[in-house]
Amino acid sequence: MRFTKSAPAKVAPQVLTGPAKLAEVTRLMDKLNQDLQEICMLPHQRDAALEQLKIYVRDPKDADPIFTKQGIETLTRHAFNSPSFTTSRNALRCLANAMLLDPSARAWFVELHYEIKLCQRLKNDNCEDELLVSRIIFLTTYGGNVDIENLIDNHHLADNINHNIARHAKQYDEVQKIEKKEGDRSSNSSVKEKEKSKNKAKRNSKVDSTEPGPMEDMSLVETLKLLFNMTHF
Repeated sequence: MRFTKSAPAKVAPQVLTGPAKLAEVTRLMDKLNQDLQEICMLPHQRDAALEQLKIYVRDPKDADPIFTKQGIETLTRHAFNSPSFTTSRNALRCLANAMLLDPSARAWFVELHYEIKLCQRLKNDNCEDELLVSRIIFLTTYGGNVDIENLIDNHHLADNINHNIARHAKQYDEVQKIEKKEGDRSSNSSVKEKEKSKNKAKRNSKVDSTEPGPMEDMSLVETLKLLFNMTHF
């Protein structure tokens, strides 16, 4: 009998706390800041650092270097200046979490004047970009002193939001059309019960492959929250 070695199970990285967490967050932020001055990290190292920070930023305790003006600038520059969408989105997640927990982070972000790149990211037809960027703009309406009129008049924020809502509407409309078409076909069919079951299975498979996923739903929610604040503040 031949035995094959199974791949070793991946061990989740240890989440540090207290002084150890502070030291690690300081090290990661210093490295990412240095990387902006002169590239010193490989793409996978940069992404790994941001993945770690994404965990540590969830609790501001002992994560002080993230919640500073320089920390927010470092994350912002990686989020909007990186040529890698993976790096950019990892940094956007860290940035959004920091802004959620600290009103000062919202004001510091607005002071960096990334309005053009911020609104441009909403044009990507990417639900993850839509979710993260909409959430960031939404948060700046609370204590960030963002100039919404400027974003609308000069950076096409309203147009980009309308475009994304139209994309969502089209997706949901396509699902409804498929469901109606398959429902009509089923009601008019005279096949045997066994064949009906097959058709039902095919129908469910087809709808599932077209139906918007959780990320699409969450991005739509963030867009609608932003739209509400734009029209009520």
